[in-house]
Amino acid sequence: MRCFCLSCRRRSDAAAASGDDFARSSVEEVKEDKEEEEEEEVWFDANEVFVEEKEHNGGREAAAAPFSSSFSSSKPALFRGGVSKWTHGPLRLENALSSATIDEELPINDTRGIEIRTNAFAGKLLVRCRDVPSREGDEEGNDVTKKYFANKKRTFQTVVQGRFLRKGIKCSEVVTGHEFESRFRRIPARWLVSTALKVIRKLTPGLEANITGNKPFIYAPLCATAQVLRADVPGEEPDVTTATSFAENTRLLGKAFDRCESAISSKQRKRLFNSPEFGSKYEFLPELVYTFDFYQHIFVPSTFGLHIGPMLNVNLLGHLPEFEPPQIMAKIIREKRGSTTGVGGKEGEYLYRINMYHEKMFDEKFTRASSPDVLFNIGARHSSYVDSFAVRLSEFVSHNNSNNSSNCNNENK
Repeated sequence: MRCFCLSCRRRSDAAAASGDDFARSSVEEVKEDKEEEEEEEVWFDANEVFVEEKEHNGGREAAAAPFSSSFSSSKPALFRGGVSKWTHGPLRLENALSSATIDEELPINDTRGIEIRTNAFAGKLLVRCRDVPSREGDEEGNDVTKKYFANKKRTFQTVVQGRFLRKGIKCSEVVTGHEFESRFRRIPARWLVSTALKVIRKLTPGLEANITGNKPFIYAPLCATAQVLRADVPGEEPDVTTATSFAENTRLLGKAFDRCESAISSKQRKRLFNSPEFGSKYEFLPELVYTFDFYQHIFVPSTFGLHIGPMLNVNLLGHLPEFEPPQIMAKIIREKRGSTTGVGGKEGEYLYRINMYHEKMFDEKFTRASSPDVLFNIGARHSSYVDSFAVRLSEFVSHNNSNNSSNCNNENK
């Protein structure tokens, strides 16, 4: 099997020009070469995308460089002194909506939770991460975290519980996901991203995404994303600070959820709310307490890795925009008055937004030395790899598990 990276292609071209063993004489071999040359235009080192784009644009964008030359000066002031004092190293959570001059480090793997309050939502949020330390001396938090991850594949959990503070917020308008102010670095070939997103949109019709743009984002409906969703009368909601599992309870959502003789499963609820049309018929009610339980085993917070498959492991640290973290986030997105349909013509209001930093994001030597992983370096030669990548990425975005049964509370997942 031939290698299709830029260096090997140049050596191959040079060898062919000199008349050595790469030359072909038979008609079959010539035909095979022609097909391979056509394929080479598609499969290449992903860094070549930026080289060619930079040359094409006359150097308008320096996207090929992993980091700018002003790494130290552009580093957020809070992190210039190092990360040794982080309570939950290698991770640090911060409230992106806080107005405080110095951002407070938020708890991970504890039983206190994070108080959240905006103009649209008020409640608490808990984060559990495998292989991340609890606060020193927090034995209860450490014990609950160990109990939660014991005998499970899960690596990450977020639980959000609270009340919406006004009427008129439709379920179809509330999304979760990630958004960035700068381009991703070392993105794969655009056709690979496009193909993967087409597959993902079939699995998650409500998905909106732009991975290769100047301001990347990926959004999915909140009610189609949570592994477990509950709507309770105040006082009947579960205690999320110490509980390690929750039962689905959507009867108070009304309409289709109240008419069924048997309770609608988590899997069915996800499928229903994946349709924006269905979600637009339902609203969040201020008189109810909502609990959202998100968990997965694809994203590994302690390393910032995405375990997409045996041959498709991605380290986000080599691809995220400089100093921009992924988020634990939910927001209301609505069309601006008088605008045409499209994300560019929409306005958003956050329910909550927590930034998740990894200490290696501020390690210049590590970031410059980290090489593109196999997915972003060569691309897959068969459509099955693209399909696999898309399915697993969809699971990461929507917290779904294609191997789960309809009971999404399966404790072994």
